[in-house]
Amino acid sequence: MDSVTFFLIVPSVCALAQCILTYSPLPRRVKQAPAALALAVGLVCFLGIVGRLPLPETYYFDRNSFLAFPDYWHIGLFCIPVLVGLGIGAALGCLIPKECDKEEKP
Repeated sequence: MDSVTFFLIVPSVCALAQCILTYSPLPRRVKQAPAALALAVGLVCFLGIVGRLPLPETYYFDRNSFLAFPDYWHIGLFCIPVLVGLGIGAALGCLIPKECDKEEKP
């Protein structure tokens, strides 16, 4: 079930959300906010993984595991399918043709 969540559900939900955002008439900043947030969280988690940023060593996700990793490892790992889904959603949102509200004049 974890692999289905990681490879199918998370990217699909993110792609759907980004496709809706891309197709909507919102400002460009709002459309780019999910990708910027996912990149920022991924960067913070990556800096924690390599030891450049001291993050708390909590083990909520792996509390009963034999080989436990800190929670920021899991959060950083889930940023990858989120970014893939956001990219797919942005591409699909750009490919959907927008209907013109203006009437054609002869």
